[in-house]
Amino acid sequence: MYQAIKKFTADKRTSSGGCVKNMKGDRLFETEEIRKRWTEYVDDLFDDTRSELGVHSFLQGPDILPTEAESALHHMRSGKASGIDNISKKMLQAMGDFGINIETEICNKMYNNTHIPEAIRTSICILLPKKQRAVDCSDFRTISRMCHTLKLLLTIIIRRISDKINREVGSEQSGFWKNSGSREAIFCLKNLTEKFLETKRNIYTCFIDYSKVFDTVGHDKLIDILNKTDIDQNDLELIAKLYWNQKTGIRVNSEISTTVNIKRSVRQEGKVDGSRGRGRRRKSWTTNIAEMTNVPVNAAAKAAMEREGWRSMASNLFKEKEPS
Repeated sequence: MYQAIKKFTADKRTSSGGCVKNMKGDRLFETEEIRKRWTEYVDDLFDDTRSELGVHSFLQGPDILPTEAESALHHMRSGKASGIDNISKKMLQAMGDFGINIETEICNKMYNNTHIPEAIRTSICILLPKKQRAVDCSDFRTISRMCHTLKLLLTIIIRRISDKINREVGSEQSGFWKNSGSREAIFCLKNLTEKFLETKRNIYTCFIDYSKVFDTVGHDKLIDILNKTDIDQNDLELIAKLYWNQKTGIRVNSEISTTVNIKRSVRQEGKVDGSRGRGRRRKSWTTNIAEMTNVPVNAAAKAAMEREGWRSMASNLFKEKEPS
């Protein structure tokens, strides 16, 4: 009875009405027509003109160690949706050392041959509506779900090249450094605003929202920039082949469409599904204020409402913690 009541009364997270518009603006209701429309839209969204990928030999790069695979698997986010093979992180962890050795062997074959099999590099594209009763394809987010084996390999590569890549990223960039995200940017912006208001000076802020910014990154430019860094040729070749050969199938009503070649866009990490624990509070921008200011979160929230308390809290931002 509970399941029946929940089916009719539960809050529906998907706000799509089950239909989409075609290029002429007509609404489509048949599943096959909707699937064809999404295939057409995704193919057009990620279509681009790019050069042919050259074939390189005698590449150099150290073999992947079991300890690297174990550490990467441990640090991969839990609750991530599985890819087209339906293998989750918990399944890989359940195999213990045997699974680590198998995954290490698979990753080394892909790494040394700089070749990712089609079954592993093919992802599933799921559609999340941005607003209520979305019917235009542009009103949906296209989220790619890839196999955890590929995630494991990419996690190892990212951890290997992160130090070299970080040298190319400016310290003023938010979102690319630890403890330098949206929450810290809001904190600094409010602090600056308070300072300007105290001195009766004008402050001007410009917000730019780029349309489909991650979906329109050119692969030629991306590889050209990576080629100027000091990363191993095996890492660069594997990244290039992944971007040049990646495919995705669109999931519509639990069915997967024909695969589409992805000729532009850049992969970004993000949680696709998985729910918060019951009773667990949502994170707010004040979550890590305590680490930055040496002030408890509750006290920081109260101080933020007062200029004197805010000024005192902000003065501790860049002070180093004294050794205990």
